[in-house]
Amino acid sequence: MYTPLPALTDPTLQSEVLYCSLDTQAGGGLLELGLKGQPNVLNTLTASRRTGIIVRSGPVPYQVLGFPLHTSHQTVGWSAAQTTDFYDTPNPVIYLGGDETTRYIRTNLLIETASGIPAEAVLDQWVWLDGPALRVHGELQLNRFDKAVYAARIHQLPLVYLTGQYYRPVYYGGDDPFLELPLSQPLLSTEEAVALSATENWVALSDSGVNCVGLWSRGQTDFNVGFLGIPGKGRPGDYPTGYLAITPTKVLSATERLSFDYALILGSIPTIRTWVYQQPR
Repeated sequence: MYTPLPALTDPTLQSEVLYCSLDTQAGGGLLELGLKGQPNVLNTLTASRRTGIIVRSGPVPYQVLGFPLHTSHQTVGWSAAQTTDFYDTPNPVIYLGGDETTRYIRTNLLIETASGIPAEAVLDQWVWLDGPALRVHGELQLNRFDKAVYAARIHQLPLVYLTGQYYRPVYYGGDDPFLELPLSQPLLSTEEAVALSATENWVALSDSGVNCVGLWSRGQTDFNVGFLGIPGKGRPGDYPTGYLAITPTKVLSATERLSFDYALILGSIPTIRTWVYQQPR
């Protein structure tokens, strides 16, 4: 079903409901996403805030020769990022293709803690629009020289940075999912990410009104949410940002082939929940 598409130069998609664009200088990470005629909901302050993936393995610590191991990286270990690295190095896509409904990108992941060092990992992604949702299918192929088997790590498939207007988590975490039962809306402390168990496979961040951005993946219950800056404030290029991530824990072999799927859904909570309930479980 998922095969490379003919080459093109246009990294954008548009439907009657949504528009989006990919950043071809940041691993094909999402740069823009919004309802038609409405502002971009994604934070664009730096390349590291593009929507993309980060996967991790051992050893811990992991250091690339010639690059200092910062104190904050002591527990990171081997870490491969789609959009950029710690030094905000540009990461041009290898290939951009597509047709009238889909965009396809291929990119090398970068070692997160170095500058411009390929991570022995190639990512293929297909992006398309589905009603109020942007959908992504990804296939990651590792080919590490280090053949050791390391412990399971937490990955971010993907991590999403929203504008500062989106700051209130909304999700269902109870024992009876998909029955339209009341939702949890915890308060977030700034500068702190929180792990959530979302048994309906989605988490959203809401603004002060009814506008929300939801993140969904079939069968996934492990999510992170967070916020930086002043809640409820900020445009795409400003510092304040809401954070969402799907965070499965998995061992990655040296030659791992990892497939994943996710969707970003825009609209009210009823819109998000209705879309999720319509998906196969």
